Amino acid sequence: MKQHANNKGIRLKNWSTGEVLYDTLHSTSNVKALNCRSTICTANHMNTIKEVKPIRTGDAVLDDAKKFIDEFYASIEKFGSAEHLNRWSEIKTQIEESDGYIMKTEELKYGATVAWRNAPRCPGRIQWKRLQVFDSRHVGTAKEMFEAICTHLQYATNVGILGSAITVFPPRQKGRCDFRVWNSALFGYACYKQPDGTLLGDPFNLELTQAAQKLGWAGKGTRQDILPLIVQAGDGEAHFFDIPEDLVFEVPLRHPKYEKFTDLGYKWFALPGVSCLKLDCGGLEFSAIPFSGWYSDSEIGSRDLGDKHRFNLAPVMAGIMGGIKGSNWRDLAVSQLIVAVAHSFRTTGNHNVYIADVLHGYQSLLPAWFQAIGAATFIKKHVKHWKSGLDIIGYSQGGLIARAVIEAFPDIPVSTFISLSSPQCGQYGDEFLRIIFPHFVKKTVYKVFYSSLGQTTSVANYWKDPHHTKEYLEYSEFLPYLNNELESPDSWIYKQSIMKLKRMVLIGGPDDGVITPWQSSHFECFDESENVIDLHQSDLFVHDRLGLKFLDETGRLIIHSEAGVSHHQWHSNYDIFLKCILPYLD
Repeated sequence: MKQHANNKGIRLKNWSTGEVLYDTLHSTSNVKALNCRSTICTANHMNTIKEVKPIRTGDAVLDDAKKFIDEFYASIEKFGSAEHLNRWSEIKTQIEESDGYIMKTEELKYGATVAWRNAPRCPGRIQWKRLQVFDSRHVGTAKEMFEAICTHLQYATNVGILGSAITVFPPRQKGRCDFRVWNSALFGYACYKQPDGTLLGDPFNLELTQAAQKLGWAGKGTRQDILPLIVQAGDGEAHFFDIPEDLVFEVPLRHPKYEKFTDLGYKWFALPGVSCLKLDCGGLEFSAIPFSGWYSDSEIGSRDLGDKHRFNLAPVMAGIMGGIKGSNWRDLAVSQLIVAVAHSFRTTGNHNVYIADVLHGYQSLLPAWFQAIGAATFIKKHVKHWKSGLDIIGYSQGGLIARAVIEAFPDIPVSTFISLSSPQCGQYGDEFLRIIFPHFVKKTVYKVFYSSLGQTTSVANYWKDPHHTKEYLEYSEFLPYLNNELESPDSWIYKQSIMKLKRMVLIGGPDDGVITPWQSSHFECFDESENVIDLHQSDLFVHDRLGLKFLDETGRLIIHSEAGVSHHQWHSNYDIFLKCILPYLD
């Protein structure tokens, strides 16, 4: 990257593509600049300063609050609206009266997700829009804090299907102690100082272990004892709580080549949870915000296991490898530790979990069949160790792409297909159209979509205009074939693939706001009068063109109608996950 000052911001050039962008975010930052030079980058250094600054008051809060609330309303395209101005008036009054204000939940969620997006040291921040924010500002005791963290862990660990999450406790406030989580990470291994001065466990946690012992905690004294959580609420008193065993997901570490390493019996946590962070948002400081995302294999292998100030397994691995020598012996040993971590995380337990991060952003507008081929290629390349079949979850358009993979690639054995708010019977609605093509309306867009040019976009591939069925069947290259509305040489294969499923779960609800009609998520669509045709009365079901009737009669078609969930909440709603998804995962 090349950088130099510019009135537009910092100019960033990608030398591999020639693309030039201008970053203006730095100009509004109030973070102290890093001490970087032309040959040295210090962005990877941890901030170890433990200075506790006074709580902000008056104009300091007011200025940051104004910038934040302006940014928030700009993000929802309501900047300068009456709602925006009224909200600012409310905030200003609260700050003048109490040096603080109560942030609305949607404002807090926006601030937390954007904070993750702007965290330069976190490679997982590409998923910032999917962050689950647990608003726990209502808690008042240490026990309530612990219970909220347990809810966080249950969501984020999710029997191995990890999800990113953050729990936000009350902000700093005059007249009370700060809410704090003493642990630097939600999970950690204790460290015991032995009579001969040696350390047993993770040296990084020696100080925390001793603090826990002073509070009354007694560990087992083994090499990898799980530390309790130590939390303090507004009264400033610290309390420790043991994490329930069912919330602790540990991965046994095994090396694919060196069995002696496997015999050592080491393990590591599946969930990386950081709990020593502060969220500085809108003039408010949230001093307790446990956060969890995903590990990188090198993070565990190099830092946690290989570092000489941690478990220091690099010399052990070097010995197992045959006593490697030379100046780079540690690098070679650490590389094999990373291999062990990657192998262990991919093969542990009965579940291998993959996120098919392909064809995102504007690539999602590519033709649907093209996307299905890409998804199938990903699955065949990366998911090689299935035993009794895969569970596939498809959200929104992804549900259609996933079903296309199931139908068109019968060599990929799928056990359960879960469709989460997906337009399985097509889409016909202005709200959805406005998101992708703001200049079109649903009554006339068929002129574009039902053409050779229009069919080069995925949205057009499943656009189902009930007033132009003839054109839909003539031009649409995807949905009529996928649903066997039109005969093709592969029609029987498509039906057989659906009939082989152990179960199909269809999830949708009346408050979706995007999928139109929302019942399309249940294979129901509009007739010419824009009345919804009940699935059981539809031609698709009555003549069992796709095998849905067969699944229904054999008890393998499960339909969930859930109210109160908007389209952009389905994939992050924990109640939906517990009720509509988890029970069906093998």
